[in-house]
Amino acid sequence: MDQTAERPLRIGALAERTGTTTHLLRVWEERYQLLSPHRSASGYRLYGPEDERRVRDMVALRSQGVAAAQAADRVLQGALARARPASLEHLREDLMVAFAAYDDAGAHEVVDRAISGHAMEQVIDRLFFPVLRHLGDAWEAGTITVAQEHYASGMIRGRMLAMAPGQHAGLHAGATGPSAVLACTAHERHDIGLLALNLLLRRNGWRVTFLGADTPVVDAVTMADDLPADVLVLCGTEPYMYAAQLEQHDIALRTRRRTVRLALGGRAASAELAAEHGAELLPLDPGEAAAQLEAARVSRGH
Repeated sequence: MDQTAERPLRIGALAERTGTTTHLLRVWEERYQLLSPHRSASGYRLYGPEDERRVRDMVALRSQGVAAAQAADRVLQGALARARPASLEHLREDLMVAFAAYDDAGAHEVVDRAISGHAMEQVIDRLFFPVLRHLGDAWEAGTITVAQEHYASGMIRGRMLAMAPGQHAGLHAGATGPSAVLACTAHERHDIGLLALNLLLRRNGWRVTFLGADTPVVDAVTMADDLPADVLVLCGTEPYMYAAQLEQHDIALRTRRRTVRLALGGRAASAELAAEHGAELLPLDPGEAAAQLEAARVSRGH
């Protein structure tokens, strides 16, 4: 359907668009409750895109010889199915198909359906992360290129950024809880896990300053001190580079404000590194990491 299909239509316009008659549409509406118009301020009955979709489906079934009552029942059952949230497992398959076809519009439509029918943490945990893991495995197996992996992960990252309340309208956008500075250390480009933590903390009312990828440790410490933040989270995925960055800036880490807790996260973080730098170790899973920080927040009376 073209863009005009998104505008409400009066019954005559709907009949013209669908190749039917106003009399037939009224019969289908009154006898089978096929259509669900709303009234304009001036009292006209207006029909939307879903009504047009139902009429076209009805016309198609009738042209195949399906009886009117049976056709209406099938159309309404299809409308109910569309109204129910699709499972994230099915949407995961649809998203992979869209990525394989470089179908931007299709990929965004899948994500829109996921967000409209499921809680944010479910979309992250059961759609975005499984798809990202699949992409990583496919890249390691040589079945997709680096460019293909970057294309898909870049789209997911963009949607996650857009999901953060106040991410672009202001640093803290009405939040009143404790503050956190989140950063990946220098030379670390993989920040999607940290971005997920950002979303989950914001949902819980935290004031999050998300610095993202490739952030010098000393700059992150300075930011945490200046705010001042309640916690500074430093993440990394490459063990040698991550340990080297922490070691290089150990003095800055140890001379930060005493009120700023230090937390280490990501695949490169370890209990040994946390102990060495006087930090707490966050779980690899962003949901569990957010829960740990939230538990500490409650215990401190924030």
